[in-house]
Amino acid sequence: TSQQPTLDEVFERFVPESRDLLRQLFNRASSSGQPYDVPVEIVRADGRVVPVRAIGRAETYEGMVVRLYGALQDMTELRATRSALATSEAWLKLLIEHAPDAIVVLDVEKQRFVLGNLAAEQLFEMKRDELTRYSPVDLSPELQADGRPSALVAREVIEQAVTGKAVVFEWRHRTLLGREIDCE
Repeated sequence: TSQQPTLDEVFERFVPESRDLLRQLFNRASSSGQPYDVPVEIVRADGRVVPVRAIGRAETYEGMVVRLYGALQDMTELRATRSALATSEAWLKLLIEHAPDAIVVLDVEKQRFVLGNLAAEQLFEMKRDELTRYSPVDLSPELQADGRPSALVAREVIEQAVTGKAVVFEWRHRTLLGREIDCE
């Protein structure tokens, strides 16, 4: 039969910083029942350090902690995915920033621009932080060149774009100074 590890032996499997944090959280959960959910690092038997999520819960009876239970979740894949996403976002921002054409990114839910490049600053005659205060409709005349309301056309184009359809369209913008700009 294999012997169950002691609590100290379990704690020894974690890197020192994680070990100290987990001991504090475990002791607090033991005395007050306060749960925890923290990222920590554990050392595998082969010596490799692995990021894990430590989750601890207390079971109480008549106000007393009677049992602690929890789980460890391997976060290696999530950490790698987050790192790849951060790298991808950095490349995307770099490409947008150095594109010769004006590019803006719209937060569809907030109906506000959230990102624009240097060419967009020049096109709209405003700094990027100013641009993020506006929606496409805010920076457009009331009517588009075809006579339809900008708000209606914008809604149609955005609905098509969020479904994943590649949308090419003509659009008339208006700077805050009133200069109209035809774009595609």
